[in-house]
Amino acid sequence: LKLRLEGIGYEIVGMVTNGLAAIDTAESKFPDIVLMDIVINGEMDGIEAAKEIRERFGIPIIFITAFANENRFRLARVTEPFGYILKPFNIREVKVAIEMAHYKARSDKEKEAVDIALEDAEERYKALFERSNDCVYVYDLKGNLLDANPSMLKLIGYTTDVPLCA
Repeated sequence: LKLRLEGIGYEIVGMVTNGLAAIDTAESKFPDIVLMDIVINGEMDGIEAAKEIRERFGIPIIFITAFANENRFRLARVTEPFGYILKPFNIREVKVAIEMAHYKARSDKEKEAVDIALEDAEERYKALFERSNDCVYVYDLKGNLLDANPSMLKLIGYTTDVPLCA
């Protein structure tokens, strides 16, 4: 697999034979994607290692395995793998799975960045709204007052204990 992946242009940053080494390598090398078998040497199987890698580092996992029984597949699903390829594999299938995992991981990171920016904008808006000495209020198209900042509430004689509209 290593030679075939390198042959189509991928860089392999490490190869390990057990789950703990996979976690250590993921932490030190932080690869874009981890390709992992379900059955590996050591105290920790590939599913447990994949779960740890996804939770700690957010690195996408693609399983490449000879094990297709329903129980292992069900256990592997909880790690939210980006792919599950059965051996013997076709290198084109592996390449497609890697490209799709890259795309999905990139999309997930972009969505996360948008969510963070939105939360930041909401916090700034709330701070401006709450701390402004100017009267700021929000009303609907019928003229019902929906929200008002403390300065506006003070001006119109409302307290925060009284709802603006019912």
